[in-house]
Amino acid sequence: MRKYFIIMLLFTFLLSACSEKRTNKEIFVDALTSVMDLETYDITDLVDVSVELEKEPRATTSNVYLDMLNNLDLKMNRKYRKEKDKIEYTYFIKGQVNPFQLDLTIPVLEDRKNNVAYMNIDSVVDNLGPILGLTEDYKGKIVEMDISDVASVVHQDINLKTFQQYLKDSILQIIKEKGEDSFYNDGKHFYAVQLTKEDLKDLYFDIMLRVENDANPESATTSEEILAFIETEVNSMFENFEVDKFKLIAKVDGEELQEIMLDADVSIQNIQIGEIKVSVAMKEIYNSLNKPVQFSIDPTTADLMPLEEFEDLIY
Repeated sequence: MRKYFIIMLLFTFLLSACSEKRTNKEIFVDALTSVMDLETYDITDLVDVSVELEKEPRATTSNVYLDMLNNLDLKMNRKYRKEKDKIEYTYFIKGQVNPFQLDLTIPVLEDRKNNVAYMNIDSVVDNLGPILGLTEDYKGKIVEMDISDVASVVHQDINLKTFQQYLKDSILQIIKEKGEDSFYNDGKHFYAVQLTKEDLKDLYFDIMLRVENDANPESATTSEEILAFIETEVNSMFENFEVDKFKLIAKVDGEELQEIMLDADVSIQNIQIGEIKVSVAMKEIYNSLNKPVQFSIDPTTADLMPLEEFEDLIY
């Protein structure tokens, strides 16, 4: 009787464990949802972009920019504090831009409450000082910039913070709507989902719809005219755009999202150049979530320089 009880208890435990096992989709969606609304974060972004043209561009400058893009090493660090509504981006740019070897580190602090940003230009002075007319005297200066205009780039009635939230919400919605068979385990701790051209069209449509609805809050429903306009815009945007691969990969350890990666190959048809192939590999590394973060720029103690003064120096 005792053996029978133990076997039944073990069988019950195994059934319980199996029922609690999450699917690949649930693991991916739960991990992504966990980072959608954070109090603080410290995130590093690695970016590798490769562009290949079917025909060589006529303009020499186009070749220069293309070579520069293909050979630059790009990295960015983001630190965010929700209660202050501030985010600090630090851009790391390495590579050969003839005749210069660049090794730039540019911190930019955004104060979104007050629509102002602050940029440390020490690395600009070190790397580009001679050609921009910036002497060593400008090291230690912090350039102050009004970013209120930037907030309305997407739509005159929508600020940048709201648009970024729409982008996150739309991405999560599109992923949630994918079928279970679109998700798979891509190695230990790695979970992936493949997005199609139609998924990206739906994503673009959803973002535009959210923007239009926010810009016209008095309207209870979106008019047929607006829906038709958005659909035309989306179709035009993707008319010459093809997706060979667009894979999102999440590295998850238990309940913790450690990295999100994008592995994408797309192509665009251009009348003058022909086919443009673009490969993008991005990795978003979560260094810390909801833990104290410190900014490198403190505007209250900084030696501030208005943007207009900085522009007068370099132009």
